Amino acid sequence: MDQKTQRQIEAYLADEGKLFRGWYHTLGEPDADPDITPVGSLPVENIEQIFEEWFDGNKKVLVRICEKWLLLKDKKETGAAFLIATLADLLSMVCTDFTVPINAPATACILFTKGYIDRFCAEKV
Repeated sequence: MDQKTQRQIEAYLADEGKLFRGWYHTLGEPDADPDITPVGSLPVENIEQIFEEWFDGNKKVLVRICEKWLLLKDKKETGAAFLIATLADLLSMVCTDFTVPINAPATACILFTKGYIDRFCAEKV
C-alpha cells in the first residue's frame, strides 16, 4: 500500500462523514479530489442510501472478489488498514465492470467497516 492510500484510508476511518462524502463526491469521477466538498452536499444518511443502491446494482461484479476476500480475511494477523487496502486493490481489478467508476479506497472502507463485503461474500461462497 502506498503512502497516499494509507493516509486516505486512515482519514476515512477517523471520520465516517468524510468517508461517505468522499465516496459520493468521487462517484463517477474516482480521480476527483475527495477533500474538496461540493456546494450543497447531501447529508450522510442520503449518501448511505445511495451507497446501498450502488451496492445492490453491482453485486454481480462484487461476487468476483469474494473468494479472494474470504481467503484474505482468514489471516487473523492482518490489520484493518491492510485489509481495506487489499480490498481496494481487488476492487480496482474489477472496477471497469462497475456501473460507474469508483474511488476504490473509499468504497473499500465502506464495504469493510459497515460489514457489507463480509455478509455478502459469506452468502455467496
